[in-house]
Amino acid sequence: MVDITPTVLEICGIEAPETFRGVSQMPVHGTSFAYTFDAPDAEPRKEVQYFEMFGHRGIWHKGWKAVTKHRRGDDFEIDDWELYKLDEDFNETRNLAGEHPAKLREMTERWWAEAGRYDVMPLDDREVRFRAKAKPDSIRARSRYVFYPQLESIPSSAAPLTQDTSHRITAELEIDDQSEGTIVSYGNSGGGYVLYLRDRRLNYVYNYCGEATRLVSDPLIGVGSVSLGFEYKKTGILTGIGSLIVNGQPSGEATPHKTLLRISLAPMFIGRGGMPPVCDTISDEFRFSGSIKQVIFELGDDREVTPPNGDID
Repeated sequence: MVDITPTVLEICGIEAPETFRGVSQMPVHGTSFAYTFDAPDAEPRKEVQYFEMFGHRGIWHKGWKAVTKHRRGDDFEIDDWELYKLDEDFNETRNLAGEHPAKLREMTERWWAEAGRYDVMPLDDREVRFRAKAKPDSIRARSRYVFYPQLESIPSSAAPLTQDTSHRITAELEIDDQSEGTIVSYGNSGGGYVLYLRDRRLNYVYNYCGEATRLVSDPLIGVGSVSLGFEYKKTGILTGIGSLIVNGQPSGEATPHKTLLRISLAPMFIGRGGMPPVCDTISDEFRFSGSIKQVIFELGDDREVTPPNGDID
């Protein structure tokens, strides 16, 4: 990925500025691969690439690769490095560290040199950098959320935690005879839920890792302002009964179904679907063609299991 920026700059004929608004800029890292567009078989101009995350490290240099998996809390100096010759072993099936100790030492020393050059130090293996404790006034502490247009995308870290708790979703809408589309969608084809309107019926689909639970309302009567929603009453850990609500009244059959502990890392959307869609009965974004005034989430207090990402603020 570090080579994307220099490639785009070369294609556009642009040089990155050394300063911007009086602030000195870091030099552009990486090597442009624009030359490969006309010569796909050309020898690589890039010679070295380092990697580091949570103390896990790797380096590639002229066909060789050295890599180590770090155990949190261990001294970085005792990490066990592996060595591979990618030109001959692309799938990294033969660890050559024991056969070429001098080459391994050269590669690890090169890693430290690259790390110093690109400000990797100090090494830090604490996961807390990305898992801050939720504050008392965090959005995660709420039991009621109200979303208004034109808000469309809500990050998963800020989406209401409906997992393992009774909850209600209520959408205040303005519709006509032709109105259809997604009201709320959270997740994608791997798992999640979607509330949508089609053929004058409210639909709710919960995707439990490919196992779909579908609820369909009775046909809607009239046009104009309408309140459509979904209510989930918990009956046990990660299980409950869902029902559709039209203008405050149940509509269609109530249906029991299981729920996921972690719904998705994908965003939650208002007025459109995620990609790929949560269920196979809708395609693309399936945007809502009516008017959304507001969407309200109300959460119960009967949660027994905290979702994995509940500590993200």
